[in-house]
Amino acid sequence: MLSKKVLRIFSLIITLTRAAGATPFSWNEKTDQIYVTKKAVKKAQFWLMVHLVFLLHVLLRTLHLQFYFEHDIATINFCLTFLFSLIMLVLMYFPQVVYYEEFVQFVNSMIIFLRNYEATWYPHINPDHTQRHRSLPNLLYSSILNLYSVAGCLTWLYFAYPTSAIFPNGVLPPTWQSSWITYLGIGFVYIRLVVIMASIILMTNAITIILSFSCAPVLTIDLRGDLAPEKHESLSGLRHPGNLTVVYRMVQICHILLLENVGYVVVSIQFLIGQYGLICNYAIIMHWGDMQLPAKTFLISQNVLIQCGWVLYLSLGAWVYTNSVKVLKSWKYLKLAGKGEVRYMGKFRKSCKPVYIGYPGLLRIRK
Repeated sequence: MLSKKVLRIFSLIITLTRAAGATPFSWNEKTDQIYVTKKAVKKAQFWLMVHLVFLLHVLLRTLHLQFYFEHDIATINFCLTFLFSLIMLVLMYFPQVVYYEEFVQFVNSMIIFLRNYEATWYPHINPDHTQRHRSLPNLLYSSILNLYSVAGCLTWLYFAYPTSAIFPNGVLPPTWQSSWITYLGIGFVYIRLVVIMASIILMTNAITIILSFSCAPVLTIDLRGDLAPEKHESLSGLRHPGNLTVVYRMVQICHILLLENVGYVVVSIQFLIGQYGLICNYAIIMHWGDMQLPAKTFLISQNVLIQCGWVLYLSLGAWVYTNSVKVLKSWKYLKLAGKGEVRYMGKFRKSCKPVYIGYPGLLRIRK
């Protein structure tokens, strides 16, 4: 269920990410839907191009160090780990900036589904008074605070070490390197990119958190046919075959929209995470004595944050798949009226597949 307070916070997140240039979305307060404008799309796509240019610079810089400064292994590995993290962030960029029309359709469809589901099957419950939705706003506010705090902490890397290999200052002519205009100009672009990175992650986290909290009772309680009646808060009519089949088909449609928007990103990041962990751990263990303290701190903190974040998403994927399997199996225990409904639900259950996070035919997160 979506409360008005949660939607207000979500609209705040949309406003922050659009102001940063990370996303092209705006919030319609009358319809509780998101939409895009041409100006916002151009702005977001411009900063995506800046990100790609920065990524290309780090890639070329890494290759240059690899071929011409082979002895500087610590710097090479530092650039390589930074390159991998940039690629993962750019991948998260694509659904929201390149395929923004499909993303808008997905988010709006989920909002419509959840609002209609709440109005139909929870008319007697105020979502603002449930324990689950009282904690959801605090979690969203903490995400905003934490991610932008991390972004602020990352800015020191440039101002402390502007000639680090990942920044373009080191390849500029000496006269340009000593210029305050160059120093502040590159610093401004770097800070803007860091804020945009935090905004992209914030939007992704916000949608994930809202959907997880809102869909949790649907998969764990409402659609289950093996639970005692007193455990259900939704109206009992939901478990009637005519209603249950329609609701689950809606869940499957939302699931298809989810896979279309994030499936390819999940597969790509799953591959990159494994390589990133190996490179980062190798650089820290084998070249500990060759790296300065800021580089060590940056690598360790970045590695911990990325790995922990991905473990949480994998755990969420396993939770979704496990509970979806339980839902399908529980339909054997529904109290049905007559053999006709038994045959109907049996055929329907065979036509259904568990929902999951991943990409059809390539990756399915199960456990």
